[in-house]
Amino acid sequence: MSLIHKITTFAGLILLSAGFATAQSSPPGTPVAWYKSDQGLVTDGTNITSWEDQVGSKHLDRVIGTPTFLTQSTASSEAPVLRFDGNDSLWIASSSLSYTGDRTIVVYARINDTNDGFLFDGSSNAGLSRAQIRSNQWQAGIQASGNGDSADTVTGSVTTGQWQTHTFVFDQWWNSGNTSNDHTVYHYINGTLEHQYDTETNTGLAGLILAGNVAGQRNLNTDIAEVIVYDSALTSTQASDAHSYLSTKWGQPSDVAMSLASADTIQNSQMVLATQAATYLLVALELNTTGTLSPFNLTSIQFDLAGTTDLQNISAVKIFTGSNPDFSGTADAVITSGLDSTMSVDLSHTLSEGSNAIWVAVQTQTPLSTGNLIDGRILGYTITGPQAGSYSPVNTDPDGALTVGSGVYAHVLRKGGDDGSSSYRIPALVTTNAGTLIAGFDVRWNHSGDLPANVDTAIMRSTDGGITWGPMQIIMDFDANEPGSSGNGVGDPALLVDRVTGRIWCAALWSFGNNGWAGSGPGFSAEDTGQYMLNYSDDDGLTWSTPQSITASIKDSSWNLYFQGPGKGICTRDGVLVFPSQYRDSSGVPRSNFIYSTDQGTTWHTAAPAIPSGSPWTTEAQIVELDSGDLLISMRNHDGRKERLWCTYSWDHETETIADGSWGTPWFDQNCPTVMASVQRHSSTLDGHPYSVILFSNPDNPSARSKMTIRASINEGQSWDYSRKIDDRPAAYSCMTTLPNGDIGILYETGDSSSIATLTFMRFPLSWLVGDTDSDEDGIPDFYEDTNGLDKNNAADATEDADQDGQNNHAEYLASTNAQDASSQLAMKQLNKTDSGLQLQWKSVPNKIYTLEHSSSLQQGSWLPVPGMENIRSNSVLSSLEIPQDNTPQGFYRIRAN
Repeated sequence: MSLIHKITTFAGLILLSAGFATAQSSPPGTPVAWYKSDQGLVTDGTNITSWEDQVGSKHLDRVIGTPTFLTQSTASSEAPVLRFDGNDSLWIASSSLSYTGDRTIVVYARINDTNDGFLFDGSSNAGLSRAQIRSNQWQAGIQASGNGDSADTVTGSVTTGQWQTHTFVFDQWWNSGNTSNDHTVYHYINGTLEHQYDTETNTGLAGLILAGNVAGQRNLNTDIAEVIVYDSALTSTQASDAHSYLSTKWGQPSDVAMSLASADTIQNSQMVLATQAATYLLVALELNTTGTLSPFNLTSIQFDLAGTTDLQNISAVKIFTGSNPDFSGTADAVITSGLDSTMSVDLSHTLSEGSNAIWVAVQTQTPLSTGNLIDGRILGYTITGPQAGSYSPVNTDPDGALTVGSGVYAHVLRKGGDDGSSSYRIPALVTTNAGTLIAGFDVRWNHSGDLPANVDTAIMRSTDGGITWGPMQIIMDFDANEPGSSGNGVGDPALLVDRVTGRIWCAALWSFGNNGWAGSGPGFSAEDTGQYMLNYSDDDGLTWSTPQSITASIKDSSWNLYFQGPGKGICTRDGVLVFPSQYRDSSGVPRSNFIYSTDQGTTWHTAAPAIPSGSPWTTEAQIVELDSGDLLISMRNHDGRKERLWCTYSWDHETETIADGSWGTPWFDQNCPTVMASVQRHSSTLDGHPYSVILFSNPDNPSARSKMTIRASINEGQSWDYSRKIDDRPAAYSCMTTLPNGDIGILYETGDSSSIATLTFMRFPLSWLVGDTDSDEDGIPDFYEDTNGLDKNNAADATEDADQDGQNNHAEYLASTNAQDASSQLAMKQLNKTDSGLQLQWKSVPNKIYTLEHSSSLQQGSWLPVPGMENIRSNSVLSSLEIPQDNTPQGFYRIRAN
């Protein structure tokens, strides 16, 4: 199980589905959606991640803030109810729930204060049937597009602190003499009609959002036990029956005393990275509780590091509390001595209802030896409260341990609620010339929906390969309060590193008013169409320039919209900057293309679309440069066949430039559930590598956004012979980069019940992706044989010398040289005496690790590593090192590939 799965397990992923019988066993009529808090709540700790529909699949799986649940004493049992604290809500998109005729929404709720807020609303501007509180008065009605925060007709006074049945009926009728479609709105409280009125507004219900409005604002402080949706208008008798059902079942739910339900120890089996000193999660105590009255207090925890190979690898043990903490941040307690014995830490941590995690992390220190284990046990804990005492988990030492080695590292970089934002989406990821990782994304402050909205573009930086990350930096932001701006959002970032100058570019779409995907029109101004924005950093991402629009210079005036990827752009080998892009023509048909600059970003030009006809539709795209110099584009395809669409842009690289290029014949390849995907150059023989590899990542599931997978092509994208699923959960957008040491980095959207719950970073070596299968058992893995023109089903070729350079194919594999290229060999170029010692140069493979060895006799078994020179990583085809005088006894030296 990977780290990301462990984190969700620690967080207490549970499905509450007990249910209970009542005297009034069912509501009247036939619901089309039914949400019961005693069934179908999917949670992460106490936080709700989804409320599942009990009659179909209309799940409320979009989350704003952190809605929670409380165990309550009801009329017949104990059961959870939802709590919205005035900062959060749950919703479903209009594409999943939509009714244009008669409709009724019944809610059993307790209003907790008189602050303004919405009990429910439509979740898109296509039709807003809603109920809200303003100035201590109930209001209900129907609003048309563009009225997200408007008032409605007053229907009654608000009562706080009591559970009530609120039934809202939207009864459609035809106005005599014309075809306008009008409504009567009814509001029943506890089965009694409170108010009714007629309205000429004729929009339906599109989507549903609980405890907030369509703009992600005016959230209501309320508890909700049940919501019933009908595609019919309930009669007054049925409204009374609905109240009878709900009040009989629930009564007046009230708080119950806390009880400790279970205690478990969760072990992290995540592999850590060799030679990387950082803080890693080791083991956690998970305490699950029910009830909120008289909460327990955790006062101590006892643990040890039994099973650890070498305690010298650990500089400190850190204790954290809370949900998914930042292990590089401030700990509740730090222990730096006595690591060889049982450790006890005093705490004062109040438990909340649901899952409570107490995390034990280790801070490592170099040198770390490959193969070492770091392990630990949770031995006991102490709590106060009705069940006060000292306890031990049932299993103090579950399977698993940290293994030092070149393996997989994963980290939840962003999740809803971080830094006060409701949601984070749209990953971008690049490696700068200085080796820094820059992760870009949308900060979707109020909800997870697209532009127009209050959205900013932000980045985070890592200078240690993604192990730790600096704080979030907003790099594009427009005033959300500007009148008529509809949030003034700027998002969908794409990053690009100019390999010539080191400048880091960011492209984003700015929507002033309704100028996102659907609202933009022809023209160039911000009032007419979305803006293609650029800014840049010249100091490795620390500071960024003021965003500037290049829309007028690259967009056809008749097009409705033109913007970037999103994801990332590239800098070609000859220094041309390329941003993959997309546009909607004057009729709204989308196409994929790119913009490019041949003068380091001073001017930008627009390329032709990859699919000139616009059939099939293509949108979000990514581009990679082939070894030939041509460009390969990977496009989101909207023709319904659930496959990726590819095309090559080519020109004569001897006599022409990129401006002279043209597109070839497109082709379909690889599953794709209509989503953005990433394509990335990993390595190339043009850089001295023994192989050329291109990577492709996307959800490998044609029917749903899930199963994030990375594939490797060894023939420039013509086929994808190697692949590995990195996450089985829901997953959506992704962006990859190649780290300075050759590891693969990916930032992708994923979550337990939603594909966009988190932005997760993962890194791993290519060897983990392609595996070590050796079909003919000749000591040479299939991947090396495939990439070096050998036969993976013929063991005899291991002793052959394909390039006649004096080294057999097996020796070439061990040295990571190319078995088909006689000039690719591990060889010393020179060894010179200097004033301070010796200078050694040798032919190397980029990102390969070497060891310098010394012998005084050349006898077999006499070769020993030179201290401090056991793990030398090459970054070019010619490497050099200085051997100090103190380390140069008389004898012989050789370089060995690790």
